[in-house]
Amino acid sequence: MTPDPVRPWLLGECLSLDLRPDQLAPLRARLFVPGVLRDLTAFAGEDMLLSVLAERLLENVLVPPSSPGRPGPADTLQQYLSSHHARREEMAQLLREIVSVLNGQGIEPILLKGAQSLWTGQPAWRYMRDIDLLVPSDAAHAAQKALVAEGYHPDPDLPHRPHRHHLTPLYNARLSGWMEIHRRGGNRYAERLLPTEELARATTVSSDGGLSVGLLDPATHLLHALIHHHIGHSAFARGTISLKGLHEFAWAAGELTEEQRHRLVARASAHPWLAAVLDLWVAAAALFYSMPVNAPFAVRKDAAEQARTVLSVRSEAIWKYPGYGEEIRLAWAGDRLRRIDGGGNLVRRQVLRARVIASMLPKIRRF
Repeated sequence: MTPDPVRPWLLGECLSLDLRPDQLAPLRARLFVPGVLRDLTAFAGEDMLLSVLAERLLENVLVPPSSPGRPGPADTLQQYLSSHHARREEMAQLLREIVSVLNGQGIEPILLKGAQSLWTGQPAWRYMRDIDLLVPSDAAHAAQKALVAEGYHPDPDLPHRPHRHHLTPLYNARLSGWMEIHRRGGNRYAERLLPTEELARATTVSSDGGLSVGLLDPATHLLHALIHHHIGHSAFARGTISLKGLHEFAWAAGELTEEQRHRLVARASAHPWLAAVLDLWVAAAALFYSMPVNAPFAVRKDAAEQARTVLSVRSEAIWKYPGYGEEIRLAWAGDRLRRIDGGGNLVRRQVLRARVIASMLPKIRRF
């Protein structure tokens, strides 16, 4: 399948985090061409970015005006946005009910990914399919049992996978999507890079209306999401990048304080693979969504070149793991390794390179 080079980059322009007033008129002219807006919104829907796109299009008046008595694109987008916010409100209410059940069992779940967005209300445009709660250790099974008793149920057609990092997904007629109780922060590959014990240490308790949950600090939350998208979902192996995950990353990175950015970079630099992944996503977010790059973030030349490559891939991989070569090249780069503690030593750099391979080895062995 030949990727369409137009729609992804047009989407990136519309969702730019640095969209200037002088860019609006030419962008508007492109979007007003018959068929372009329809194709763009369909593409955004496939990537679960239609809610934020609708918000930006309406905010910047980038859709044709409606005619008197005839609904137009703006009306359609506004209707979708209203349904999106209503869905989020329903999911947020169900999250509170779930937390109430778990609190009643003495369990304070740690909110992962979109669940934290539901709790805090930000960003309101974030779309999610499920609710992820981290309940480390044996308490995960107690949490699952308590929710089943409240009417949540597993899908009997899903295969039983007892060794996964989350328990069997649970469904409820009132929940638009599903929920997962995680006993670990990520799969075994992600766990090596960001252990569950570290997530627990980076958590503070948030109480509201008599309910209590754990929230990750912003830097750790962003790092966990980055690992989830890039490594947990094997995007690195396929040589692709999630446009939804990348936009969420770019927005969250812009919300970090200078101290939090330094903490994120320092933590990522504890592992050469993580350092490479963070560089890649910073470069990709700057290139695709015009994310402002504030120190200590930087757009590295090799990461920018790789970002252009992965952003051009819009189809399924022809062979199973085409992304490994470039991923290893980024993580092995001498300049990057020298920024890691002890990386000024040649022997130490070789040890770090071996560490990268060891982190990837279980997936490579699945050839």
